[in-house]
Amino acid sequence: MKFLLDFFLSSRKGLCAFLFLGVLLVVLTRMPQWTSPHLDLDGDEAILGLMAKHVYEGKAFPLFFYGQNYGLSFIETLAAASFFFCFGVSTISLKASMLFLWCLGWIFFVLALDIFSNRKYAFFLSLFLIFCPAWNLWSMMARGGYITAFALFSLCLWMLGLVYRKKGNALFLGLCLGFSMGLLLLAQPLFFLAILPWTFLLFSQKFFFYANALASFSSIFVLVYFLSHSNSPFWSPQVLSVQESWNSLLSLRENLWAFFSGIYYLGDIEADRGFSTIIASSIWCIFAASVIFSMLYFFLKHKIFFLLYAPFFSYFGIIVISLFLFPFGCRYLLPLPCVMLLFFSQALVLWESHQKKSVLIAVLLLVLFSGAGACWEARQYSRSWNLTWNSPYTKAKEVLVQSLLENQIYYVYCMHPLFQWNLIWDSQEKIIARYNHARDRYPVYPKMVDDAFFNNQKVAIVGRDFQLETIVLFAHQMGVKSIPMKILPGGYFWISPVDIRLLKRLGFQLWEKKQ
Repeated sequence: MKFLLDFFLSSRKGLCAFLFLGVLLVVLTRMPQWTSPHLDLDGDEAILGLMAKHVYEGKAFPLFFYGQNYGLSFIETLAAASFFFCFGVSTISLKASMLFLWCLGWIFFVLALDIFSNRKYAFFLSLFLIFCPAWNLWSMMARGGYITAFALFSLCLWMLGLVYRKKGNALFLGLCLGFSMGLLLLAQPLFFLAILPWTFLLFSQKFFFYANALASFSSIFVLVYFLSHSNSPFWSPQVLSVQESWNSLLSLRENLWAFFSGIYYLGDIEADRGFSTIIASSIWCIFAASVIFSMLYFFLKHKIFFLLYAPFFSYFGIIVISLFLFPFGCRYLLPLPCVMLLFFSQALVLWESHQKKSVLIAVLLLVLFSGAGACWEARQYSRSWNLTWNSPYTKAKEVLVQSLLENQIYYVYCMHPLFQWNLIWDSQEKIIARYNHARDRYPVYPKMVDDAFFNNQKVAIVGRDFQLETIVLFAHQMGVKSIPMKILPGGYFWISPVDIRLLKRLGFQLWEKKQ
């Protein structure tokens, strides 16, 4: 045993072996999701899958998420397109490509911990990140920018560590850091905010390094920013709201708990959660609270140095800024586990003389076992339509797609703004769907559906069972006595042929055929 510990903790080969075993562990802990009958994409993931498919087919090369001037996505689309080339276009290939990027981020995170703390704590705490329930689903979610931001955050942190330890060429590292931070800001600003305290605290020591970094940061940010603003975005919501900050503060405890569970959908945190997920989330909430108490303890004991300040300022800044984001989404807190572990990597060094090995081992085992249970429970969640436990809708959606294709219906009007993308993705663009906006994120699709409708091709309205009442009510108001409807097992329905009056009553903005 001592030989193995010496091998892992003292040699470069030991570090490489740990990284290999860690990546293998990441893959194994996500295997329950890959083998789950509920493996599915939410609407936003389907958009990125289609973006990657378009890159793979040479149709487009989008820098940002379709319909947006933010959420840098080309790294994720390139990764997914590469996996499509090797393994074919599928949901599993898309998920695997995202996990590949996440593993790269995890490797750089381990290397950064190794530099800023020591190898023992780097290994110890990096295992926590693998089993953190907040990343169970998100480590494979193609949501446009979040996994890119995690990988770039870890890369930037590692480069800052190299400069701090005076390793490597400072000029080259400065240029690479500035380039990476520019991409990081464009991908996900809260991850950029999380890295800033390290850059500020090291600035006075490494002026010329940061001059190079600033130059490359400015150039890449300005270039990509102007490229992104060459088109008018479809989706450009108001992000900051001072008025909602008080409500966010009052619900912070519930939002933090939901975030650490990893089980939420956009702003909706109400969901069924398994026993292990509840335990694991509660443990991480205790960790989050202990950051504040630990910082207070070290401050009173005068045991603070800047490597402890940096992660604490990141932790505090992320939480404060998130209070002003509207609508609040738990995904905005994704940098938190990383900065918390960075804080503990410094706290453990300061606590080294007072540590009890048995306590550390007990905490590690508790995190690993509860996290492993949460990984298994993650296979029960379906992301089709919304996040549900053991939902029938993943299988039902397959029935819907098959029914539409069997009836030679290739163009549909969808009664949900995100489900349209699921239909297009699951049918591999054999079915083109649209919601009620005339342009939407990818204007080609709405126009294709409307062209089919006005050219008297077979089209349908698609929805779910709870929307039937609305359809029947509108039809009654228009004087329509019967609706040509097919209700499918599992809860979906389609209506064909389609009455233009019903489309307009449902709010669809049509590309009317010119006379």
